[in-house]
Amino acid sequence: MPDARLIVLTGPSHSGKTSLATALAETLAPPTALIAVDDIVATLRLVSPEHWAEHWRIGLPIAYDVAEATVEVLLRRGVTVLLESTFTFIPVDDSPMECHADRFDRIIDVAQRLDVSVDVVRLMAAPDQLLRRRAGTGRLTDAVIEGTWTLHSACEPRSGEAALIEIDTTTRDVASVAQSVGALLSAGGAQPLTR
Repeated sequence: MPDARLIVLTGPSHSGKTSLATALAETLAPPTALIAVDDIVATLRLVSPEHWAEHWRIGLPIAYDVAEATVEVLLRRGVTVLLESTFTFIPVDDSPMECHADRFDRIIDVAQRLDVSVDVVRLMAAPDQLLRRRAGTGRLTDAVIEGTWTLHSACEPRSGEAALIEIDTTTRDVASVAQSVGALLSAGGAQPLTR
């Protein structure tokens, strides 16, 4: 069985994380698993549908716990894990935006305790491009897109010896980003990220 590896894909909403994760999952040698924190939240039924904002406020911490535990189990079994999340929360009310660097750090710590290679891929794009992508999907609001971009521009998670790969997706398609990231991962990643 090949050595397990953790690849964390992060960045603002609509930066291309999910598309990149899907493309990379198809190119990596098995066994691999793709975990999306938003998908975990979507599987939970915590409150009635009209209380969408409360669902996310309650569900996101649960989803991080599920992701962290799942990452550990999979890595222990030799599975390469692609995990994607913004690691942010943008409330719909006047509550402050939240950068969840602590949850990012905990997931990275799991892999490092297991002595598993960790790569962090942070995707960014110009805010106007993110908003155009959002308009094309109708998913989320402009405030969420702008909030996740603002937090990713200011919030620097710590990841110890993890390699950091930063890619601007403003003018790049998923195939070219996947090719670039795949080449960097094959070469052993990029520079270590520390805080």
